Amino acid sequence: MQKLYLSTFIVLLTVNFCFGQAVTITAANFNPQYGEAFITHNCDTTGILQGNLGANQIWDFTSLITTSIDTGVGVPCIGTPNCAMFPGSTIAIVNPTATMTTYLIYDATKISQNGYYASATQNATFTNPMDELHYPFTYLDSFTDAFAGTLTYTSSSVTISAQQHGTEKVICDGYGVLKLPGRIDSNVIRVHASQIYIDSTNLFSTSVIDSFQFDSYAWYEPNFHTALLTVSFAHQIGGTISSKVVTYVAKSILSVPTISNTNNTIDLYPNPATNQLYVTMQQNEYNSYSITNSLGVFVTSNEITSIQTDININMLPSGFYFITFKGKDAIQTMKFFKN
Repeated sequence: MQKLYLSTFIVLLTVNFCFGQAVTITAANFNPQYGEAFITHNCDTTGILQGNLGANQIWDFTSLITTSIDTGVGVPCIGTPNCAMFPGSTIAIVNPTATMTTYLIYDATKISQNGYYASATQNATFTNPMDELHYPFTYLDSFTDAFAGTLTYTSSSVTISAQQHGTEKVICDGYGVLKLPGRIDSNVIRVHASQIYIDSTNLFSTSVIDSFQFDSYAWYEPNFHTALLTVSFAHQIGGTISSKVVTYVAKSILSVPTISNTNNTIDLYPNPATNQLYVTMQQNEYNSYSITNSLGVFVTSNEITSIQTDININMLPSGFYFITFKGKDAIQTMKFFKN
């Protein structure tokens, strides 16, 4: 009988160790900071679903396949050229690879999306920001929010400015263990945001109104200042447009993986380097490169015309840098240190 009690105790202890209680996301353990850098893996969405809701879940996404990589770096809004378009922004997340900057507002009570800027013909500004999380936030917590702004985009070579507004309901619908390629995060919560977007514009003297439903599932853990994984679905209400996006974020900026389709075809040396970088490619699949510093600020770019390229970095201050190689069907980001 004593053995039975002991076995039961061990089983209960194991269950509590693996799952325990849901963690709580707060301003202190989640709001992003200046200088933080994250590598985002954009993934093949084939067959990927969000998984189950509820307590003590195990979400297994170890089969995700990376198709491209983006680097996001937190900088003060005033340090970006379009800050004035996004009043009140606390921080800007600069993505030099995609040439996009996302603007956020946060304080002790919540964090909100304040818009993004990719170009003069691709941006969104909010007059009423869209809340991402309220603090504190844990399992079964929820809130509703209304948002409004202006969306600028290009369709059939015509630049369109549309008024956008909508509502969202956000709920923490699960907690447990998240498995990603190469790692396991054992104390996470999942947040489901369901949003209705209504876009209205005047196109060639004709009033046009489109409605979209957007459902995103994001996994968070304390002391990691962005979503670990996001699975998003969008579809046009009453229409045929639909999309799915799956991304996850590397735990360390130092771990820059090779993207699928690149097949480790680039040698970059020496690293660290002093005056010159030498690039050797096994195949001529890249036609340009760009360099950004550790804060995501663009430094230089150039075309690639052969499988062997010399890059003069003598003018760069000492520090870490990222170099991104781009081709028609491939992209690869590598890190180097300038002495």
